Amino acid sequence: MDDSDTYSVVWKNISTSPFKLFLADISPPHAEKLPPPDFELLPDEEYTLKWHSPGTDRGFTGTGTTSGFLRFWSIPATEMPGSGLTFGVKLERDYVGGSPHPYKVLTYVGSPTGNPDSWTDVTTELNPDYTFFVDGQGSLETYGISVKRLLGPYASLEVTIDGVYQQAAAGLVKRPRPNYYEEWVNRTTSTFELLDYAIEVPSQDISTTDIKPKVGSYLRPGCTSVLAWSCSTTEGSGYTFGFMRYWMNKGGPQDSTVLGVRIDDRWEAVEVDAKTSDPEPLRQVSTFTGPPEACFWVHIDKELRNLGLFHIFVDHKPHKFIVTITREQFTLPEDQIRCHLRITIDDDAEINVPPSK
Repeated sequence: MDDSDTYSVVWKNISTSPFKLFLADISPPHAEKLPPPDFELLPDEEYTLKWHSPGTDRGFTGTGTTSGFLRFWSIPATEMPGSGLTFGVKLERDYVGGSPHPYKVLTYVGSPTGNPDSWTDVTTELNPDYTFFVDGQGSLETYGISVKRLLGPYASLEVTIDGVYQQAAAGLVKRPRPNYYEEWVNRTTSTFELLDYAIEVPSQDISTTDIKPKVGSYLRPGCTSVLAWSCSTTEGSGYTFGFMRYWMNKGGPQDSTVLGVRIDDRWEAVEVDAKTSDPEPLRQVSTFTGPPEACFWVHIDKELRNLGLFHIFVDHKPHKFIVTITREQFTLPEDQIRCHLRITIDDDAEINVPPSK
C-alpha cells in the first residue's frame, strides 16, 4: 500500500492525570481499530491512531476526504446537561481528482453537547508546532496540548498532553513549575489576537520552565492561553515583570482597544541587627485598557485584596465583554507559586456582576 495513503496521530500523556476518551472517529470508516469507548490515556502512556485511505475510497472521480481524531475529557461531566469540557486533535486531508491536497490539522475545545463539527483549522500555526491549553477539573488545573508534525513517509502528528500546573495525588508538584502565571480563559464566542507580551527577569536567571505564547496567535472560544515564568529571589534585591495584551477591538488608531494584565514583583532584603532577612516582595497587578500606544496601566491590588476579584467592562460594537481577574491562593509551601492570575473573558450577558461596595 502507498505510504501516502497512511495517516497516524500519536498521543502522549506526560501529565499526572488520566484522560478518558469522549469520542474517536476515522472517516471513511475502515477496518482499522479504534480505541474502546472506556479507553483512558494514562500518565506516561501513549496511544497511536493509525489508518489507511486507499484510492478506492474516492471512487472514479478521485475526490474525497479522509480524517481521524480523538477527543478526550479534560473536565468530566456532571449530572447537569452539557457539563464538562472536551478537547481533541484531528488530522484531515482532501483529495481532488486523485491528487492529495496538503493535510490539515484541526483542534477542538468545547462542551460535549456542542456542535461536533466546530473544529478549528490551526494548520498555518504549526510553525513548527502548536500548543493550546484547556482547563482541568480542579480550580488550579491547566493542561497544555502540543501538536507537532513527525517526519516520515506519511502524514503523522504527535500530540503531547502536559500539566501546566497540577498537583500530584500526594499534594506534591510533579516537577518544578514557574513562579508566575497569567491564565487567560475565553468563554465568549469571539476570537482575540495576541498583540504582544513581555517577560523581564534578573540577568543571572536562566529558566527552562517559561511558557511563552506567539505574537499574533489567537485565543479562540473555549480555549485558554498561558504566560508563565520563573525567577529566583535568593540574591538580595531584584525585580521581575510579565504581561500579555490582546486586541479586543482591532480598528483604526482612534478606535482600537487593547486589554492587558501585568504582574510586577520587586523584592528587597532587609538588614536587622546586622543580619539580612529573606527578601520582602512588593508585588503589584495592573491592567491596561485602551489604544495600544497609550500608557494606561492601572494598579488593581486594592480591589483584589478587598473583593477577591476585579471586573473590566470592554464595550465596543457589536460586542460587550466582561473581564474578571482573580488571584489564586496557594497554601502549600512546595507550590513555589508567587502569583497566579486567572483572567476570564465573558460575553456581557453571561455573568452577574455584584454591585460595588
